[in-house]
Amino acid sequence: MWAWLFAAPWLVFAAWWLVRSFGTARTEVRESHRERATHGLLLGVGTLLLVITPEPLRRHLWHSSVPVVVVALAIEVAGVAFAIWAREHLGRLWSGSVTLKEDHRIVQSGPYRLARHPIYTGILFALAGVALGRADLAGLVALALFAVGIARKIAIEEALLTGRFGTEYVDYRSKVAAIIPFIL
Repeated sequence: MWAWLFAAPWLVFAAWWLVRSFGTARTEVRESHRERATHGLLLGVGTLLLVITPEPLRRHLWHSSVPVVVVALAIEVAGVAFAIWAREHLGRLWSGSVTLKEDHRIVQSGPYRLARHPIYTGILFALAGVALGRADLAGLVALALFAVGIARKIAIEEALLTGRFGTEYVDYRSKVAAIIPFIL
């Protein structure tokens, strides 16, 4: 019933991502196809579950009242906005895959003061809003798949950044949480 409301922020997000994907710096190093597949499969299945939900996963787990939907939509919009802010702050260093760009540096300002991976933070926060609003098992399973996929992607990214920047990145890791500001 509320599905169209929850699609709108993702459509804005996708359009923004597409427009801003042009003009990034030249890629020097990219994750392997095998590494990309390890997280890409989880993210793809999670997305598919939200779009094409098998009957057993449509089971509602709580009542999706108007106040719940409003709060869920606010969480989703805030997550998408945070991810867009982080993407904009990263600028030409951004990539949809794990890469090192020409003249790559460790960004530690803006949302990167709060979390080392604020784009992933925003995406997970937005998906939590979707799961809350959907109130079904599919939303929770999709959120879990995204969390595992993003955790895998973070592991690949952090290994690459540590390999390139050594103690400078290790120091940043010791000061700033990966996903949840001040906690995780």
